[in-house]
Amino acid sequence: MQQSLLTPAGSPPLTHSELYILLALRRGPLHAYDLCGFAVLDSQGALRLSMSHLRTVLSRLIEDRLIEDAGLHPAGPSGKERRHYAITKWGQVRLREDLLRLRDVVQIAVDAGYFRELTPPHIQRLELAQGLNLSAERP
Repeated sequence: MQQSLLTPAGSPPLTHSELYILLALRRGPLHAYDLCGFAVLDSQGALRLSMSHLRTVLSRLIEDRLIEDAGLHPAGPSGKERRHYAITKWGQVRLREDLLRLRDVVQIAVDAGYFRELTPPHIQRLELAQGLNLSAERP
């Protein structure tokens, strides 16, 4: 596993919100509504950001110099000016660092056989909700 040159070993990983915001900003500068939309899209609906939570996360990312204010630019069909944000070089490195860490986590899970189960997780949840026994191995 790789150790970051930017953050001390053992530093906390990015939160889900931070991760998906930084991923979205790899597309280029975006305004808040687009950031929320891409977070939902990229997380397959698992992450939904309220505007108040988004503002808190954006402030923290700016304070940590992972993103920067990219100014006011016309956005959407109305062309109304909205504040845009851009990922910094530090943010790109920090995002890559976390993505590499997540890749390592997935490899550990693969090596441990967690992906051998043939039943998709959404079916497993339905079976659990119906009280079916999932303890038996499936072929």
